[in-house]
Amino acid sequence: MENMLNYFCLFLFISLIERGIELGGRVIKVKKMLFFMAMALILLFGIDLQGAGVQVASQVAAGDDHTVGLKSNGTVVAVGDNTYGQCDVDGWDLVKNPGITITSPNGGEAWMTGSKQRITWTSEGHVGDVKIEYKFKKWFPWMFRWTTIIPSTENDGSYDWKVPNTPSTDCLVRISEAADGDPSDVSNRVFTIYSVTPSITVRLPNGGEAWMTDSNQRIIWTSEGHVGDVKIEYKFKRWFLWMFRWTTIIPSTENDGSHDWKVPNTPSTDCLVRISEAADGDPSDVSNSVFTIYSVTPSITVTSPNGNEVWYWGTNQTITWTSEGGVGDVKIELSLDNGTNWTTIIPSTENDGSQPWEVPNMFGSCLVRISEAADGDPSDTSDSPFVIVPPGEYDYYVFDGHDLNGNGSSDISVLLGHHILFMVMSSRVL
Repeated sequence: MENMLNYFCLFLFISLIERGIELGGRVIKVKKMLFFMAMALILLFGIDLQGAGVQVASQVAAGDDHTVGLKSNGTVVAVGDNTYGQCDVDGWDLVKNPGITITSPNGGEAWMTGSKQRITWTSEGHVGDVKIEYKFKKWFPWMFRWTTIIPSTENDGSYDWKVPNTPSTDCLVRISEAADGDPSDVSNRVFTIYSVTPSITVRLPNGGEAWMTDSNQRIIWTSEGHVGDVKIEYKFKRWFLWMFRWTTIIPSTENDGSHDWKVPNTPSTDCLVRISEAADGDPSDVSNSVFTIYSVTPSITVTSPNGNEVWYWGTNQTITWTSEGGVGDVKIELSLDNGTNWTTIIPSTENDGSQPWEVPNMFGSCLVRISEAADGDPSDTSDSPFVIVPPGEYDYYVFDGHDLNGNGSSDISVLLGHHILFMVMSSRVL
């Protein structure tokens, strides 16, 4: 009942503005009177014009000496006395019909099968989620059945589309409101979906590279046409014969042009990579020429502390090292007696070359040892001792009769382990 009243008042309002009512010679006054009556009904009963499909301006310009009119295209006009701005209705947008306009593809585009393209559109009025379809001409007759790209997507003005393998020079896109198909729009002119013979090209490794075992390398390729997910394999030659069995690196991965590979421990100067479509192996490509996988003897080298450092109690230091070859997680140990006894600092940590460490409150002729956590091999130890001391200003640090700071020697000694440390602090012996 409420909706019927809404539509009735709306119809009355528009009819009076457009045509008026003739009553004797007082057409204008009656028109104005009925106009005010219609507006009064709207204001008095709270009639929802927006519920009837009309967007109402925030103010109504109406008075004794002006007339407001509504055109069929939804714009508002006003004539008469404008002393108080009663006729300033240029910015009014009383009625706006819902509409959709496709902006791409809108005719003349050429999109390759398998490529990712962006469908774009604009909309006016109240348009909800949209449905996107396309159709194409095969041979001579149009394929009249529209094929759904997506049944419903947000009306945000764009949608990324992977162009299907339906090559044609006569293609159209249609976008419509998902709820009931209205409003809608179709590309103004046809666009082209073209295909190329699907192909894959290995770019790296493609011959001549030298990759170390256990290093992280990136396999790179390009593709054309419609190529789905890909399979990556490699093979290598041992001794004098090719190992003809391809070894799978990954059975299926997205055809995005790259894959990170940890090079296996299969050293050879004759290696190849093959990339193929995962579904059926076609298309495929192999490295143009061989590349090398080489190995080095696994090793670890302690770089800090590596001798003569002075580290104070409670300070934050960083133990650092380098490694080559296939070295896994590492174990870090500390000796306070020049390597006779060892205490574990970190039982296992990633072999990333550094480990933060808070220096403990202890004295000693200190060494650090780093080894592979799994079996202790390979390993390395600081080249010479370093000093751990309480915070303070020291004049001399001497190990085994060697002055560490070049300032001479002290005549006071404290025996620590099997080594002698000479320390003078502000003329006080520690």
